[in-house]
Amino acid sequence: MNHLTIEEIIEFVSLSEFNAEAVRLASAVNTHIVRCEQCLRLVQAFQTVYGEFERMNRTDEFRKYAKELLLNTELTPEKTVQLILEK
Repeated sequence: MNHLTIEEIIEFVSLSEFNAEAVRLASAVNTHIVRCEQCLRLVQAFQTVYGEFERMNRTDEFRKYAKELLLNTELTPEKTVQLILEK
């Protein structure tokens, strides 16, 4: 089974427009996470982080933060989730 890409997860978590592409992405992500615990945990972790950025009214910074976190580390998904939740 192929996993979701980090880009797909970041895009899904930070969806702000409702259009055909957003519906396609949401459908693909939701279909996948029903079967894949690893991707579900990543989506949930990124949703938690996005919620904090939203609470601080800084959602424009979320994508940059999320991509930098993952590009600058060589972590397993489980360790990534742990790191995200610790911040």
